Amino acid sequence: LAAKSSDSVGNGKESGSNPRECAGHRAADGSLNGKPGSRDGDTGPADASGSHGSGLNNGERQTGWLLDKGREELPYISAGMVKVDGDGSVPLLSLGYMCADGWQRPHFNPSGIQVRTREFQHSPVSFIVDPRGGPGTADHVDIMGNHDLINDVLRVASGEELEDRIYSDIRSIAARVPLPSSFN
Repeated sequence: LAAKSSDSVGNGKESGSNPRECAGHRAADGSLNGKPGSRDGDTGPADASGSHGSGLNNGERQTGWLLDKGREELPYISAGMVKVDGDGSVPLLSLGYMCADGWQRPHFNPSGIQVRTREFQHSPVSFIVDPRGGPGTADHVDIMGNHDLINDVLRVASGEELEDRIYSDIRSIAARVPLPSSFN
């Protein structure tokens, strides 16, 4: 792996599968993801210290998860579950970091491919009408039936350039991710 894009070799079979060493296509890339309104995504139980991972149980180190259902630190911890913004399954940082920040950097995008981020508000219909949420859902997998998302995919396929549409705080969250200075 080239340490920086100017070190790239870009020749033949040796670098063809390494995006840091070959320029790649010039087509736009992007992230299309849901941004539910007030519903947070669960990322997992908090251990006794408030972090994820192993914890202590009666003074002994416990592997796996320790769920303290009585722990309430609203709005971030409810019934022992750490809550974060996301699409109901995937945290916002995982959904949008690379498009909002990572692929904007020459280190990760040496070809300078245009990257757009488009978020969709979660506007489901009644569960009685459509258990999957209907044409305005932005939940994890159900977003594939979102009419606005389908419209955006068709617009991009027909050659139209889209602008960023961001409802979340992904840019400020991404700015707090520590990266080595060589990644700028």
